[in-house]
Amino acid sequence: MPSVTESVSTFNSFIRTLLLVIFLGVFGYGAYAGYEYLIKPQIEEAQATDRELAEAKSKLLAAGRELASAQAKVNEQTQMLAQQETQIEVQLEVISELQDTNEKLETARRLLKLDRRLAKIRVINVGTNTETNETFSDIEFIEVDEEGKVLGEPRTFRLMGDEIRVDSWIVKFADQYIEDADLIRGTSLCVFKSIYGNLDGPQNAHELEEENSRPLAYGRGRVSEFEKKIWDDFWEISVNPDKASEMGIRAGHGQVNYVKAKPGMVYQVELRASDGMTIRPLVDKQPEE
Repeated sequence: MPSVTESVSTFNSFIRTLLLVIFLGVFGYGAYAGYEYLIKPQIEEAQATDRELAEAKSKLLAAGRELASAQAKVNEQTQMLAQQETQIEVQLEVISELQDTNEKLETARRLLKLDRRLAKIRVINVGTNTETNETFSDIEFIEVDEEGKVLGEPRTFRLMGDEIRVDSWIVKFADQYIEDADLIRGTSLCVFKSIYGNLDGPQNAHELEEENSRPLAYGRGRVSEFEKKIWDDFWEISVNPDKASEMGIRAGHGQVNYVKAKPGMVYQVELRASDGMTIRPLVDKQPEE
């Protein structure tokens, strides 16, 4: 039989082994519990975060690709818009050139068409100034169109003397000017310059057309730069005939016609580019308003 000492030693060994097993069990359970309740959730959370990050990264890459595609489309559309703007600018330039050409043709056609100016002079009264004993004539000057309709406002003048004198100016353009200004061959301009009595003299004449402007008979409204240049040239040589040949004017000449003032008489003044001005008595008929 084993001795007491051996029994005690065996018992102590058993106790130590039991304690070690208990310790290891408690430690193992603690480690398991720590892993299960502390570490494992953190690992799972980290894995979930990694998955979310990977998903977010994937979405970000997809968004980047979409953005790059959208940017490419924007660049393409921007380039198309730039091309369209260039095309529009070219088209606007073409339209502007066509408008200028059309404006020139319309102006040239209108100037060519009007080769005759008409006006009527109505003698209102012929009397004598009691202070100076000089004769005077009160007249009304009315410009009319081909149908007899009044152009502008009738104007009244007191002329000194018993003769009515009308000063006109006709300009015919040479081929050089016509080609440079895009006018139609045969174009000429006719202007009623002034009116005065035989006692007034040209120095006291009344102006019938406003210088440096377009007469009403040649149109109303806006004057284009093209037409303004023509009229500027016209008025330039009307006051400075020496410049006519320099500016390409074939013929520029003035003409003064006169008629006796008789109360109640109506005279028709006709100014033609081809043969100048004539004044003749007219049946007592007022122009249409």
